[in-house]
Amino acid sequence: MALAKLPCCVVDIGSNSVRAVFYDVYSDGTWRALPKEEYKTLCKLGADIQKTGKLSVEGKDKARAVLAEFVKRAEELGARIYAVGTAALRDATDGAEFCAEMKQKHGLEINVIDGDTEARLSALGVCSGFKKADGIVADQGGGSLDMARVKDGHVKENTYSFQLGNLRLKAMGDGERARQIGEELDTLDYRYIDPENLYIVGGTFRAIGRACLAQRDNKEDLHGLSFSPEKFMKLLDDFAGKTPEQIMKEYGIKVHDRAEQMRYASELLQVMIDDLQPKQIVFSRTGLREGILADRVVPMLMPELKALEQNAPGQKKGLGSP
Repeated sequence: MALAKLPCCVVDIGSNSVRAVFYDVYSDGTWRALPKEEYKTLCKLGADIQKTGKLSVEGKDKARAVLAEFVKRAEELGARIYAVGTAALRDATDGAEFCAEMKQKHGLEINVIDGDTEARLSALGVCSGFKKADGIVADQGGGSLDMARVKDGHVKENTYSFQLGNLRLKAMGDGERARQIGEELDTLDYRYIDPENLYIVGGTFRAIGRACLAQRDNKEDLHGLSFSPEKFMKLLDDFAGKTPEQIMKEYGIKVHDRAEQMRYASELLQVMIDDLQPKQIVFSRTGLREGILADRVVPMLMPELKALEQNAPGQKKGLGSP
C-alpha cells in the first residue's frame, strides 16, 4: 500500500535561538526533512533572565518577527506547526505573556515543556539517530543542560535538567561557574557513571565538533563522530585555554558569542567527562526536534495520515523513525 504524507513544521523556541524545520511525515511513522526548509535566528530570549527574571526586550522583538515568518511559511506549504518553548519561556516571569501574545497575533500555540520533558525528548531524538543508543545523552542549550539515560535505543528513567545552559554559564564568574557545575553534576544518579557512550547534543557542543573537523580539514559528517575521552579532553583543554578571538581565528568560528560559549561549554564537558567516565564521546545531529516529531507530531498526524493512505500516490519512505 502506498504511503500517505503530510507536511509539518517543528518550531524550537530556545534561550539562545529560535529554529524551524519543515518535514514530510509519512503514514508508516517516518519523516523526512524538506530540502532548504530549515531556519534559525539567534534571538537570545534568555540573555537577561539572570539579571531581570524576564525575557530580553531585544530578543522578544526578534522572536516576534521570526515567528511571524515561520507561520507565514507554514501557511504557504500547508504545514501543521508544532511549537515548543524550553528554558527561557518556562523560567522567565513574562514567558506566559509572550506565549499568549503569539497565540493572539498568529494563532501559534507554544507548548512550554519542563526540563525533565526536554531531557526525555532530546534523548528520544538521539535514539532516532542511533537505533541501539546506549549511554547518556547530554543536550546543552542557552538556558539548561538536560540529561537522560538510554539503553538499546530506549529512554530510561531519572532524567535531569540543570541550570547550566551557555547563557547562564556566561553570566557566572570563573569561580562561581566551576562551583555551580560541580555542585549540580554531583546530584546525578549513580547509574549515570561509566556509560558506554556520552552523546552530546546542542548548538555549542556541535560547534566544538565542527571546529575539530575543520582543523583537520575533515569532511566527515558530524553525526556519529566519536572520540576517546583522552583525545577529546586534550581538544577541550585547547578550547578552554584560548580567548574567543583565538578560537575564531584558529577554528574559523565567525561569531564572537559562539566562540565565547565554546570556552564555557568546554569547561562543562571536562567536568562531565571526569565525573561520568564514558568510554566514548559521540556527537549527535538528532535531538529535541526529532524527539518532538516522534513523541508529539507523528501521533498527532497519524489518524489523518491513515485516512489518506488508501488514496495516496506512491511515496518514498522517510529517513527518520520514532
